[in-house]
Amino acid sequence: IELIASMPLRTPRLLRIKNDAESTAKQAYEADESVPQDAYRHVLWNFLLTRAFDEQTAQAVTDAHEAGDTGNSKAEREMDYNNNAVGRRYAAEGVRRPEILEKLLSDPEVIRTAE
Repeated sequence: IELIASMPLRTPRLLRIKNDAESTAKQAYEADESVPQDAYRHVLWNFLLTRAFDEQTAQAVTDAHEAGDTGNSKAEREMDYNNNAVGRRYAAEGVRRPEILEKLLSDPEVIRTAE
């Protein structure tokens, strides 16, 4: 809440990006249940945030999302942090959005399930 309050003009765009990543990952999973929906959502969310703003903003927003009592296990939280970093890396490498899902499915650095 503090982070969002510190950038009120960015809030609508931040929320649109979050909703975009959530709906895209959900649709991909509904089309093919082998798609790791949570991993895809985190990678895409960070990719989109980095492209829209910058790597530091993307990390600040998604780290804030992971802070506190999220109900996630330690393994789930580590998976999310890892996949967030992967999404920011994809943006820095110039990966195009249509390539993300295919890249995510083959990238050994992506954690697809929390163990």
